[in-house]
Amino acid sequence: MGFGEWLQAERERQGFTLEQVEEETKIRRFYLDALEKDNFNVLPPKVYATGFVKKYGKFLGLDEQLLVEEFQRLAYANEPDEAMDQPIPTRTYEPEERRLKPRNILAGVAFLIVVVWLGSYLLPLLTDNIEDNEPNQVPPQTEQKSPAKTPAPAPVVQADTVQLVIDAQEPCWVLVVVDGENRLEKIIPAGEKLEYEGKEKIYIKAGNAGGLKLTLNGNELEPLGAKGEVAEKEFTL
Repeated sequence: MGFGEWLQAERERQGFTLEQVEEETKIRRFYLDALEKDNFNVLPPKVYATGFVKKYGKFLGLDEQLLVEEFQRLAYANEPDEAMDQPIPTRTYEPEERRLKPRNILAGVAFLIVVVWLGSYLLPLLTDNIEDNEPNQVPPQTEQKSPAKTPAPAPVVQADTVQLVIDAQEPCWVLVVVDGENRLEKIIPAGEKLEYEGKEKIYIKAGNAGGLKLTLNGNELEPLGAKGEVAEKEFTL
C-alpha cells in the first residue's frame, strides 16, 4: 500500500470525508486528493506541502514526524542535498590600519592653522585689487522672447477589450470566465501560457495564486496572492 492509499484508508477507517477534513484543517480538497493519489507534482512548494502533510497527520492522530519523513522521501527524493549546495564560507584578512603618530597629527593641525590665517589675510587684499582694475561694464540687453506655447496633452487611449495573459510559473488549478462564458477549468502545468480577450470582463480564480504571472492589456500585474493560496479577481474595462 502506497503513501496516499494509506492516508485514504486511515481517513475512511475513521469515517471522515474529504469535505470534513477540508473544513477542519483548512487544507483545500484539491491538495488532500493529490496527497491521497500520490500526485505530488501539483502540490505547492515544499514548505507548504510539508505543512499540509503535518496538519493532515495531526488531524488523523498519526505520527506527524514519521509521516513527514516518508512524504519528503517520496516527493523530493531527486532533489539535491541543500547542505551540499551551501558555499563554504571563506575568511578574509585585511591589513591593520596604520596608526597616526601624535607628532604627525600636531604638525598637520599647525599647517592648517597657517593656511587659514594666510587665506583670511590675503583674500581681502586680492579682492580689492581685482575690483579696482575691473572696467565698468554695461550689462548686455537680453532679447525678450514670447513664452512658448505648451502643447496640449495627448488624449489617453483606452483599450476596447480586456486582454489577459496567464503565464504559469508553477502547476496551478485555474478557472477562467470571459463575458459570462466558462472558458477554462483545469490544472495547467508550469510553463504553459494562455491568452484571453473579453469585450466587457474576465474573471479568474486560481488554486495556487502565487504560481501565476498575469498581464492585463500589456501591463504586468501583481500576483493574485501567495503560493498555495486560493484567490480570485475580475477584470473589466
